[in-house]
Amino acid sequence: MMVGLQVEDSATNTRSLCRYIAQSLFSLLFLVAPAIGFAQSPSQQVFSLSPDLESANISSLVSVYETSNEISDANTAFELWQKGYFQQDIFDELVATHMVRGSSWLAFRLELERAGQDRWVLSTRDVMHLTRLTLYVPIVERGIKSYRRQEDSLHAVKELPQGTSFSSFLLDSSFDSSRPFLINVGGQLPLSAPLLVQSQQVAQWESAVRIAITSLLIGAVLGLVFYNFILYFFVRDITYLLYVAYAASMLLWLAQVSGYMLFLDRDFGLAYYNTVTPNLSAGIANFLGSLFTVVFLRLYYQNRWQGGLVIAVALFNVAIGVLSYFLVEDPRYQLIHQLQHGVAMLSALVIVVPTILLVLKGYRFALPFVLAWGALGTGIILLGAGVRFELFGVPFPVGFNVLAAMVVEMVMMSYALGLRIKDTRLKADQMAHLSITDGLTGLFNQRHFHQSTKELMSSYQADGKVLWACVMIDIDHFKRFNDSYGHLLGDKVLRRLSQIISSNIRQQDLAFRVGGEEFALLLKTEALAEALKVVERIRTNFEESKITSDCGEVLRCSLSAGVTLLKSHDCSEHFIERADQALYSAKNAGRNCVLVGA
Repeated sequence: MMVGLQVEDSATNTRSLCRYIAQSLFSLLFLVAPAIGFAQSPSQQVFSLSPDLESANISSLVSVYETSNEISDANTAFELWQKGYFQQDIFDELVATHMVRGSSWLAFRLELERAGQDRWVLSTRDVMHLTRLTLYVPIVERGIKSYRRQEDSLHAVKELPQGTSFSSFLLDSSFDSSRPFLINVGGQLPLSAPLLVQSQQVAQWESAVRIAITSLLIGAVLGLVFYNFILYFFVRDITYLLYVAYAASMLLWLAQVSGYMLFLDRDFGLAYYNTVTPNLSAGIANFLGSLFTVVFLRLYYQNRWQGGLVIAVALFNVAIGVLSYFLVEDPRYQLIHQLQHGVAMLSALVIVVPTILLVLKGYRFALPFVLAWGALGTGIILLGAGVRFELFGVPFPVGFNVLAAMVVEMVMMSYALGLRIKDTRLKADQMAHLSITDGLTGLFNQRHFHQSTKELMSSYQADGKVLWACVMIDIDHFKRFNDSYGHLLGDKVLRRLSQIISSNIRQQDLAFRVGGEEFALLLKTEALAEALKVVERIRTNFEESKITSDCGEVLRCSLSAGVTLLKSHDCSEHFIERADQALYSAKNAGRNCVLVGA
């Protein structure tokens, strides 16, 4: 019994010892694991800068700290980072903050592969004037560790921009790699953009491509603005001025929010930004675009409530812009910005719907407006969704969506104005044609006959090669047709003769109806015999034509004509008078013949 008890106690002690050792190892692992995790956390990871670096997204290495308290000192932010207050491992491709008041701080670590004089660019690629970044670079001066404050290229007052229209920082190798870089995020809107480290060459190439394409698009819109502004002085149509005002206001708004205005002229950009808020610029542009559309398409007259709704939504957008003046330093400014974004999309929608209805009704001017506002609405949606495009391998900021959409919009609206000019010209041509055309026969009228004869006199040169003949034609016994069969049959006779005349003269010849049953011709010819041949053919065809009355009676018609050639000393009266005398001679000779005037 004793032996068995000793064995059992020994086994029990062994199991207890193993359990104790396992518990100790588990406790040790529990204590060590956070330290291991912290050592491998993003805030502790270091990105190495090498001379052959081209471009790298370091967003996943960035940690963030946000508080409602104002923290403007980099040393204080560094102490908070040391204590582990910075949130880690929350970013992937984009770095995003949420606060617009208080403090938002970002931290990341960089190190050098080797010492040297290499320089890099730290770029957000998508941060514009409404978001302001301040970089604090860790340095060591005379053995003392500190932070050097550096303004971004867009807002720096003492330094020139680094060739970009949005925030970037120029870095050199003189930084302390043992401590993190710090970025303070300020301005009216939070940050939502990638954080990149690039070589100077790559950054300059991307900036050059972005600026070149942006300038090209803005230049295209400016060209349309000047073109339509000049057109206004020719057509005197208020819609052209509304187009110019709308396009100019859109350019100002885009240049303001993108920072392009600061890039072109910093003093003017800052003065304009301090005078007109971006929200008011957007509201004014929306109102002018809506007003232009309503006036051009006459939406108010087509459907009063639809036209009123378009203007009402645009005015609400202006009201939001006015309200932004009082909330520009308020945390609610971000809500105002988001509200205006939604109102802009609503404005595009309330315009597109009635214009589509006009297209379905057959208004061809409405289709370009559907495409224009549809493009702008798409650009606004892509802006809100944060979609980024690449051209020539260079990524563009989300604001580029609205710029590209605006170019399409302006081109479509300018095309609609061009259609309007074409339509106006066609109507003017139609009116001018009607003013010189006989409504029954389609030939030129008496007024145009005398005008054409006078123009012929002023331009005629007697060189013996080109001659002009004047022909006067009269239907024989036409009054008898009207008296016996009525005016409807008489009109039928007149139309038949006009058809025969039109089919027998050439393109350079002119035909006129100068009276009730009287016609005149101006024939360009080389000899009198040629002109006589044309007139004789007309007489023969008219004589052989058969016109049937309502009762089935077949009527035969004939005409008399007088022909004369233009002489070098002639005036228009003498020219026409000789042809008239020849016509009277033909009538006196028994009618149904062609005679030549002396």
